[in-house]
Amino acid sequence: MLASAIAVVDKAFEAGANIMLPLFSGGHDSLCACFVASRHSRFTGNVHHIDTGIGAKATWAFIEKICLEYEWNLNVYKSNFSYEKFVRRYGFPGPGLHQWVYNRLKGRCISTMAKGLGPVMLLTGCRKQESTR
Repeated sequence: MLASAIAVVDKAFEAGANIMLPLFSGGHDSLCACFVASRHSRFTGNVHHIDTGIGAKATWAFIEKICLEYEWNLNVYKSNFSYEKFVRRYGFPGPGLHQWVYNRLKGRCISTMAKGLGPVMLLTGCRKQESTR
């Protein structure tokens, strides 16, 4: 399975990606994606985390523990958008606002992360079966 996953990363490089950006949310799927990235010859030693301000303290402790264990450099990006303030003012966003809130919490951080790197590959742990996109 690892060889198959590495082959997918190779295809992305062959398609023009300059660099891979492994994203570590603290979940098991993103941990697997970062592990695969770390086994690739072009791994830079860096993993990336987006601090949305709504994560659990236990998740943050897990992220730090894993990065120390695997000797990964952890780069953290923080949105200046406050989900909590948004919810207090407007209530929880429905499906029509999901993309807008996602962009404020994560999309802008990804843009900052990838700025000036040319074509990038994001390794996230998202599963093909989770979405039609």
